[in-house]
Amino acid sequence: MQAVHDLLYRRADLAGYDHLAFPGVVPRTFLGALALAGAAAPAVAVAGALGAGKLAALRLVRLTLGLLSFASFAGLAGALERRFRLGTLFLLVTAAQFHLPFYASRPLPNTWALILSNLAFRELLLGHAGRMMGLLVLGTVAFRCDLLLLTGPATLLAVGTGQIGFLRAAAVGVAAGLAALLATVLVDSAFWGRPVWPEGEVLFFNTVENRSSEWGVSAWHWYFSSALPRALLGVLPFVPVGLALDRRVRWLGLLALLFAGLYSLLGHKELRFLFPALPLLHVAAAAGVRGVLTWAGRRGRAARAAARLGVAGALGASALVAAAMLNASRLNYPGGAALERLHAGLGPGEPLDLHIGVLPAMTGVSRFGEEAGTAAGGARAYSKEEGEGVDLTRFSHLLSGRPSVPGFERVEAVPGFAGLRVGKDPGAALQGLLAGRLPVEFVTEPQVFVHKRRPPP
Repeated sequence: MQAVHDLLYRRADLAGYDHLAFPGVVPRTFLGALALAGAAAPAVAVAGALGAGKLAALRLVRLTLGLLSFASFAGLAGALERRFRLGTLFLLVTAAQFHLPFYASRPLPNTWALILSNLAFRELLLGHAGRMMGLLVLGTVAFRCDLLLLTGPATLLAVGTGQIGFLRAAAVGVAAGLAALLATVLVDSAFWGRPVWPEGEVLFFNTVENRSSEWGVSAWHWYFSSALPRALLGVLPFVPVGLALDRRVRWLGLLALLFAGLYSLLGHKELRFLFPALPLLHVAAAAGVRGVLTWAGRRGRAARAAARLGVAGALGASALVAAAMLNASRLNYPGGAALERLHAGLGPGEPLDLHIGVLPAMTGVSRFGEEAGTAAGGARAYSKEEGEGVDLTRFSHLLSGRPSVPGFERVEAVPGFAGLRVGKDPGAALQGLLAGRLPVEFVTEPQVFVHKRRPPP
């Protein structure tokens, strides 16, 4: 997100780019940020000419990426409709989930890998195995090196089923790999100021050094026992049904399960790592839904009605849980809300020299939230310096996860999501559902605090 901001607003001023001051643990490619900034630039320019601020630009950037993501889902659905008459069910299953729609507009490497894998399997379903390979290799080399765990098996499947010859597959793989490598090295070396292949460094960090475990280690079965049930919600029971009943889509589901199985060998696990494979499980779930409806339809009106009710209930329950997760996630960005409140509380022409702590920087603060000096001349400066040696007393304001800081007075406490509380009265819960309210209470607590330096005595 910071890279997209800098491309839109700092442009050729590379020395002021955020990634040089805060590079992160490993470098990431600018290819996705360049594509997104270029696609969103016309809308951002029009919004700026109409007087809209950078937060409006942020929304336009997110909207642009969301449209690109959903276009990839629509493309895959179109191919599924042509091959298996599953496009509509696939979209219904996907829409009833939380994670993929929620992350569809977040400019992460995982999102770009998801877009490319959707387009790749669209091409495979349409009989273009070479194009599938090119897209997956691009995603592997430039965006997510772990996509290799899907690229390799998908290529072997295409070769084994005669969709592409071995020699042509090798030629396509080498050509696509070299082209992607050249693109990322040339672009990213220019932005990072040194020769770099970002995903090569990520691969070295995760495998040779095995340092990803520093961010936590989960049990080998975590993807199957925790991540996939949360990712699939109410449609999970339909996945094995689809794999069992429809052999035409079985290979897609097995590719996804193999991807999750291979990824389980790595100790550090996150649900978003599975994004490229989740749509393939949605295909299996859609096939399962159709199989249940078809089976029930042959057994009379009562069975057909019961099956339709069960499917509608599963999709509805999934969507309801997704809505609860969405509302909880909406409350998970107290840092961004705190920055907005800080700006709103500044007096006309009041200068701002702000230090942003780790917690607010992780919960919604971005360069898009920063404001330039006001017309009355109040200068604005923002810092995310880290470490014990940072002298906070030189700042006029702080955004911090600490409720009190010596030398500063707290002026705002911004709440964030702290958990769910389920009501004990079933009647009230049902009444709330009928009124369109979720039957749970979203508990918040103060998490990010705005501090202002005390004037000298």
